[in-house]
Amino acid sequence: MYLFEWDMARVIEVILGLLDEFIVATFIVVSILIIMYYAGLINLTILIIGILIYISIVTLIGYRVIKVQIEKPKVGLETLLGAIGVAVDDICYEGFIKVDGELWRAKAFNNCIPKGEKVTVTGINGLILIVKKYKEFNK
Repeated sequence: MYLFEWDMARVIEVILGLLDEFIVATFIVVSILIIMYYAGLINLTILIIGILIYISIVTLIGYRVIKVQIEKPKVGLETLLGAIGVAVDDICYEGFIKVDGELWRAKAFNNCIPKGEKVTVTGINGLILIVKKYKEFNK
């Protein structure tokens, strides 16, 4: 529970920080555009288009920053679930596979997987990966 509250506090802090930056930057950009309009340097259409482009860019950047803050990064063994690897040797019950350039012990329960065959990681048992043939898993 504490971890969730801390994450939400961080997200709220980021949102408030972005909102503050957005308000200050918007004030500056809109002020410059209005001054240019009254000075006769741009017409009303360009003023409106400039403001819309600015708001679109700031909204896109804000969305991406908030999305990064909300998503939990995958670290450790959970990144291997669903990963595709290659059998280093024949796996009839237990053998070795290579996933992202790393060598892992693997178990295949249903059938033998020949050397060089693509496999998909379907589970993890300690430091042993549970695998199935790539085609078999995707059916």
